Amino acid sequence: MVIAAIDSAFGYAALTLMEPDRRVLTVELKVNLLAAADGERLLARGEVLRPGRTDPATRPSTSPPSSPP
Repeated sequence: MVIAAIDSAFGYAALTLMEPDRRVLTVELKVNLLAAADGERLLARGEVLRPGRTDPATRPSTSPPSSPP
């Protein structure tokens, strides 16, 4: 579930740069799980690092919902 949330954060971040009729698809996804998730909720955020014309580079972050970004 955590990786699915991260993938969604990537996708929606990338969509903010696309034309309305365009779609995004995950081409590559690498996740290093450093510790077990703790708590009932997890907040995933996506940030665009490099827009690119067809392949934007994004970076996720995850935290409990009450934590600052």
